[in-house]
Amino acid sequence: MIAAAARRNAEHVAAGRATLRVAELRSFDLGGRRFAKAFAMRVGVFTRGDPAREFAALAQLLKPEGCLFLFHDEPSTGADDVGSRLAAAALRQSWRVEALSAQIFDSGEVACLIARPPAR
Repeated sequence: MIAAAARRNAEHVAAGRATLRVAELRSFDLGGRRFAKAFAMRVGVFTRGDPAREFAALAQLLKPEGCLFLFHDEPSTGADDVGSRLAAAALRQSWRVEALSAQIFDSGEVACLIARPPAR
């Protein structure tokens, strides 16, 4: 995925507008800098595990007004159910859910949650 992103964004990387890194979320250190947006796609812990550590790490990596976009699908489960689980997980960690949507594609249903970190 990083190689594909590097190819698609070569111009931005060369100009210093984008940096691509591979890191574990809970140990990722930006040296005090923060993201405005974070995207997570098909990260199972958000629907099938206890994502407390992941939400805590994301809260530290996002600016206070930052926004998290979680996209998830499960072939055997409808997007409304998946979205409900995403929202419940975020709310348990005091995140502010701004939007929840489901989209049906030819290949299946996808849920999208948009949330902001808890107030600091």
